[in-house]
Amino acid sequence: MGARWDSTNLGGNTFAPNATLMWTPTRSDTLWAKYAQAPRLPSRAEQNVTILNAVRPAQAPIPVPIVMRTTGDGSLTAEKMEGVELGYRSQLSTTFNVDVTAYRYRYTDIVGGKAGSQDFVFFPLFIVQNVSLCNVGKGWINGAELATDWLITPAWRVQLSYTWTRIAMDDSSNPIVQGAGNNDEVGTPRHHGSLRSQWNLSATQQFDAWVRGSAGFDRVNAPYTNLVRIPGYVTLDLRYAHRLNKDLELAITGRNLVGAHRTEFISDYIPSVPVEIAPSLLLSARWRF
Repeated sequence: MGARWDSTNLGGNTFAPNATLMWTPTRSDTLWAKYAQAPRLPSRAEQNVTILNAVRPAQAPIPVPIVMRTTGDGSLTAEKMEGVELGYRSQLSTTFNVDVTAYRYRYTDIVGGKAGSQDFVFFPLFIVQNVSLCNVGKGWINGAELATDWLITPAWRVQLSYTWTRIAMDDSSNPIVQGAGNNDEVGTPRHHGSLRSQWNLSATQQFDAWVRGSAGFDRVNAPYTNLVRIPGYVTLDLRYAHRLNKDLELAITGRNLVGAHRTEFISDYIPSVPVEIAPSLLLSARWRF
């Protein structure tokens, strides 16, 4: 068991307890449960910076554009998380083990927006919708993870992992909070997978391969309010290393070798240019002395 207490000028006082219970009924099986609370302190920008962060194009029944102006007044408190995890680990043999984990997290006091006054700008003609930040959001994150580790031979290890995640935000009568919650639910991939191979070809050579992938998701295209689809992907990394002596190792690594150029993230708050992921090649040397 443990606990942490913080006192800050950004989010006040926070208290974060945690406790873990572990049971090993046999030499090869382990069951564990964990409970924890954790805060997220609001940033300086959330507390007292004004941002023009969204534009709604002109559409009926309002024939002029609406610009969203978000302002913090310094009154935000910490967001809170309360979570429970359950896990099981089994050493099925001397060379193979498996881990299974399920978790459920409750988030409260999530930073959201509350609509305020509207200002009219006459040249060019548009409306400024003022939004004040406050702790109004609530929601759940549920998920499960599977991980296996198989030592096929003394020189070859394979690791497989899979994660499933689902976000479910509470319904709100506040249209800004409701919209943000809907975006959060579709803005996180549901599935992640990974398969890694580590193979020692000899005492001086190593060849590693990593296949990984993620499901697609939808993201708000800041500064606009429309959703953009980020497609899922599967890609491959390869690495070959050769140790010339006990102190010097040379390696060549290829990353994102499978699939077309892709975008993995789009900012939904502060407008920024999305970065496209492309295949790359890295040559490296490591010298120990």
